Formats: sequence, structure tokens, C-alpha cells
Amino acid sequence: MPDEIIDEGARAKKMADALKRGFKMLEDTCPRCGTPLFQKPNGEVVCVYCGIPIILVSSEEEAEEQKVRMRLIGIRDILSLKLEEMLRDFYPRESSVTMSASIREISEALLTVQKVIERLSRKKKEEKAYRH
Repeated sequence: MPDEIIDEGARAKKMADALKRGFKMLEDTCPRCGTPLFQKPNGEVVCVYCGIPIILVSSEEEAEEQKVRMRLIGIRDILSLKLEEMLRDFYPRESSVTMSASIREISEALLTVQKVIERLSRKKKEEKAYRH
């Protein structure tokens, strides 16, 4: 987006629409386009111009934790899609024993990734509660 020309009229309209929908304008700006960030009523922070969610962090350590968390979420989503694909394509091409083992392995990997994501989320909430 830095090389793209920003349509100031469109940006102003998107910002006004966000305010009408109850979003809260924040002091921080989008790292891609420089538009003020908005917080949705559900707490999610977004750039209304780029249309991307933003994770605000207060330290490099927290930024690294969030990168790891986002990668794990990506891995979880890929594993989920693979499991859905295997179940959808389940035909007698493979033995049921082989298929069951593959599904079990992917399911176990999904559970492990989900547990790590949940631990990171709990840690973040505990740190926030400790700071306040």
C-alpha cells in the first residue's frame, strides 16, 4: 500500500462510516497506509481503509509472541482444511486403517496447536490483568 495512491475521499468516507457503526478512533495509525486505526465494539482493532485487522503490541517480545500465535493459527487452519479434505474424499482408495491413522495424526496435531494458541492467549490476558 505505501506505493499506492491513497484516495482521501474514500478514506474519509470509510472513517465516517466506522464512527457511525460505533467504532472508536485510536491514536495509533496503520503501518501500511497511515490511516488512524479503529477499535470495533468487539475490541478488534482494524484499519478501515486497508480492511485489515491490526494487533497492537507494547514491546518487541509481545510482537514476537503475536507472530508465533498468528503462525500457529495459520497452521491450525491448514490442518483443519486438510482434515476436512481427507474426510470429504474418504473412499475405499485407502484402507480404513491407513485413513484412520492419518486422521488421528492430523487431529492430534490440531489439538496440540490449539492448546498452544490457548496458552498464549491466557498468558496475554494474565499479563494485561497484571498491568492494570
